[in-house]
This record gives sequence, structure tokens and C-alpha cells, in this order.
Amino acid sequence: MDIQSVIILLLLLAVIFFLYKSRNKKRASSPPPQTFQRPRSVSNVGDQLYFVENGVFKKHKLMNKEEFYLFRKIELFLQKNYSGYRVFPQVAMGVYLRSDDAQAHSSVNSKRADFVIISKFGEPCVVVEYHGGGHYKANAASRDAVKKEACRKAGIRYMEIEANYKDDDINAIGRYLAQAAAA
Repeated sequence: MDIQSVIILLLLLAVIFFLYKSRNKKRASSPPPQTFQRPRSVSNVGDQLYFVENGVFKKHKLMNKEEFYLFRKIELFLQKNYSGYRVFPQVAMGVYLRSDDAQAHSSVNSKRADFVIISKFGEPCVVVEYHGGGHYKANAASRDAVKKEACRKAGIRYMEIEANYKDDDINAIGRYLAQAAAA
């Protein structure tokens, strides 16, 4: 091959290389095709993960001071007088109440009981609603009526304890547990 053929071949390769590079550069710089993205929704589990991954969380006390003090009083009362009974704070009602009626269940599912006392067999027997300083907001009476009725229908005692409670209010829990055990 003579020198002239080599030069032509090199020029041809250079042109091919230049065309290849410019073609790939156009592909890389062109925007990706537009795709439709549906709006995110908390009812979609995948979206929930997205929201949680992109959200900011910090821990928060489970109970305020007043609630914690009452919790400890109930807890100590049960330990002393009703071995095996336990008290749990801030329990979602959907955990211990069931209904075949989806609307009825949805009406209580995310509502919280301040305290739930369970028997030594793990059955809920008393719901205690504490009416402390933060209780009376907006529709508290309506929320309480829903909770009270759901508990009544499920056979769970619903007790309300006011902020200025006395030891006798705690003892009332014991009187109910004694009656229930005797029945």
C-alpha cells in the first residue's frame, strides 16, 4: 500500500470516528423522554416508603407527665392487687376491637385509648380515658362517645378519669376487675 492510500484510509477513519463521536454526543445531551408520573399517595405502600425516606423524624414522648404519673399509679396498683394484669398506654383501638362492618371498624381503627388494661390471659378488659389538660380539644366529646360505644359493644369496660382524680378513682378499676372475675 502506498503512502497516498494510507493517508486516504487515515482520513476516512478520522471522518468515521468524528461522525461516531458527534452522534453519541447528541444522544447523551438529549433529554430523556417525558414519562407520566402519577401523584404520590399515602395509601400506596411504595409511596409511604418514599415519604418516610424523604421525611424527617424525631422521637416523641409516648405520654405527657400527667399521663405518665397516672400510668405508673395504675401499673403499681395492678402489680400489687391484680397479678398478671397489665396496662398499656396509647393503644390504637383497631388493635383490640374487631368488627365485620368495615365502616364501623374504620370509625375506631385509628383512635387511641389512653390506657388499656389486659387480663392475665391477654384479653382487654378495661379502657381508661384520662381527661387531663390536653383532652378537651375540638371534638373530644364526640370522639369519646365513639370510643365508649365501641367498648360497650365489645364488652370492655370504659372508664373516664378526670385530671383531679383521687385514689378512689384508681380503686374503682379494682372494684370492676373484682366484679368481672366473680362473674
